[in-house]
Amino acid sequence: MKATKTMIVIANSGTARFLINAGPGKGLTPTGGKTLQADPPTMYADRAGEVHSRVGPGMSAVEQTDPKMLAQADFAKEVSDFLETSFEKGNFERLIVAAGPHMLGVIRDALSEKVSKVVIAEVDKDLTHLPLEDLPEHLDHVLAV
Repeated sequence: MKATKTMIVIANSGTARFLINAGPGKGLTPTGGKTLQADPPTMYADRAGEVHSRVGPGMSAVEQTDPKMLAQADFAKEVSDFLETSFEKGNFERLIVAAGPHMLGVIRDALSEKVSKVVIAEVDKDLTHLPLEDLPEHLDHVLAV
């Protein structure tokens, strides 16, 4: 019987590591050293913009965008695109996403529908700072490593 491959994404707002578990007792293996790094947030302006009214002397403020939030959404999209490509190539059948609570939500929103369907667990912890050998004890409640 063929073992089910599970992809594990360990991410925060700046880094994403991808690991594979090929079945119970097989441990975690990095996916060819693939690590994504987020681009730094781009600051566009130091204050909200203003626009002139089409009629009369009035002015209106334009809502200011949050560069950090935009950078996180862009990075989550990059992670999602990598996962979708890997899934289509048959590199995994199940997915576990581990990230801090906020970034977990951003990644969840960015995942395509077909990749979202194979998510078997979410871990709301930032584990990016841990070495590979310490990860199994933090994932043992969602995966038989």
